[in-house]
Amino acid sequence: MRHSKNTYSRVVRFESRSIAAAILLGVTVPASATDFFVTTESQLNSTMSSLGPGDTIIMQDGIWNNTQIEFKGFGTSPNPITLRPETPGGVTLNGNSTLSISGNWLVADGLRFEGGALSSGNIVEFRGDNGNSTNSRLTNTAIIDYNPNDVDTRYHWVGIYGNNNRVDHNYFKGQNHSGVTVVDWTGSGSGSTGSNRIDSNYFFDRPEPINPSDANGFETIRIGDSSNSMTHTNDIIENNLFYKVNGEIEIISNKTGSNIYRNNTFLESEGTLTLRHGNNALVEGNYFLGNDKSRTGGIRVIGEDHTIINNYLEGLDGRNGGAISISAGRVNSPLNGYFQVKNAVIAHNTIVDVSDAMIKLDDGLGSSSRTLLAEDVTIANNLIRNNASTSDPIFQGGEGSGWTWEGNIAWGKPLGTGAGNPGVSNVDPQIALDAEGLWRPQAGSPAIDGGAGDYSSYLTDDMDGQARIGIYDVGADEVSGATMTRGPLEVGDVGPLWMFPPSTLTGDLDGDGFVGINDLNIVLANWNQNVPPADPAADPSGDGFVGIDDLNEVLGNWNAGTPPTSNTTIPEPGTLSMLGILGVCSFRRRH
Repeated sequence: MRHSKNTYSRVVRFESRSIAAAILLGVTVPASATDFFVTTESQLNSTMSSLGPGDTIIMQDGIWNNTQIEFKGFGTSPNPITLRPETPGGVTLNGNSTLSISGNWLVADGLRFEGGALSSGNIVEFRGDNGNSTNSRLTNTAIIDYNPNDVDTRYHWVGIYGNNNRVDHNYFKGQNHSGVTVVDWTGSGSGSTGSNRIDSNYFFDRPEPINPSDANGFETIRIGDSSNSMTHTNDIIENNLFYKVNGEIEIISNKTGSNIYRNNTFLESEGTLTLRHGNNALVEGNYFLGNDKSRTGGIRVIGEDHTIINNYLEGLDGRNGGAISISAGRVNSPLNGYFQVKNAVIAHNTIVDVSDAMIKLDDGLGSSSRTLLAEDVTIANNLIRNNASTSDPIFQGGEGSGWTWEGNIAWGKPLGTGAGNPGVSNVDPQIALDAEGLWRPQAGSPAIDGGAGDYSSYLTDDMDGQARIGIYDVGADEVSGATMTRGPLEVGDVGPLWMFPPSTLTGDLDGDGFVGINDLNIVLANWNQNVPPADPAADPSGDGFVGIDDLNEVLGNWNAGTPPTSNTTIPEPGTLSMLGILGVCSFRRRH
């Protein structure tokens, strides 16, 4: 199994570009708006007192070492204040450089933090001399390998304080020390009430920590903390890509109430989306693609009133007992304990080939004073097929009172707890891999129009963004000829535009607007490999394997576009000879 390139409409990237165009074309900039060009830290920070709505601070491109930026001011909705480099990504901040964002309607855009380190605090934080930020934004920015020498040195990469802020289209790579990559302190005694948004970011290569004194505290995203977990904060975490994120079991740690986690992709990441504290979370339309990697997981459920719908989970190791793991609870649990699961709805999910239970009903029962089984849980219309190598049953563990089972299809392993349950049909769902590498019902599948009950109050479309019609199909996929508007995310959908530019030119794999030797070299460097580990950019055909189809995409469009200044468009003879050495003529494709 692999994650392959998709052909669905790129609405995530298109949306961001449309918004940018609207800003460029539709915003009325006040006549007094000023661009301030700065070349030093002192000049940069002294300029802050002069800023007004619509103003822009432009940092000179180059290396800024040990620079503490105090970005503060009060913009307006149509005319925010912006901090940016001369060219996107043109400023590199290192040493102990930090950024604070403090005020209202502020936008920090296009910065690059790389190779530095702190001893504590946050690299970027939404607070400062003007208090917590509101309506402010960190966008189009990269933080790369900003690590101390000691794994136990604890600081966070981005700390969100305040309300209605956004962290979007950023790249976070290589964090190897204690601390959360993006932590939202909403409800944590910070004076923040929430409604923050974390979206369209690329989280890459967070390795498992080496010999930490405490293995906790290496989350990638955390919302709140246990002390304020009963607060409802209404954050949205959506359209993010997590690839090889292995810091700890809680990739995302939810610790407040009424948050939404939707349309995120977890690829070969060793951990789970954990509803650790707080109630009333919505987990919808996420893709968990383990590619049979050890310690990969799915969704972990603790607390009350959670809704888990339209998720696709495949090739996982079942970390924490199952692809979807429902925790046992404690009597009179403290805020930092394990609250009993109540009133959860787990419906219309697709779970395929997991080397553990598909749904664990009582994870942790008997440990950490957990004695309470989950109550009033609905398990409905889930499509489950397990051909993985495991002795575990599909459903494992005991259920409490008030459970509802209906419309589920489960096949491939013993049903376990689900055996004899009229809400579970032990029939072959007749699913097959599509061209994008996802398992979908085929003609004649019992999943088609096979749903039971009415879940229209929970969902009206499927994992692809296609409308649910008539009797809903079982699983996350509604078989339909309608246009797909969502799917597993990949690099071209997320992160900074200057770092991962999408290209509409067929064969332009490096995004420079020209099909030439650089694009050919991308294919050759990944030749005869599955994706991943191969670079997804090397697979323009989208079949999950770098081979003859991808080579033809490049050669068939050779010299298309506008050549770069250095126009080396013809492969050297040695490069051409490599084609034969690599076995181009084999026309072999692997899945």
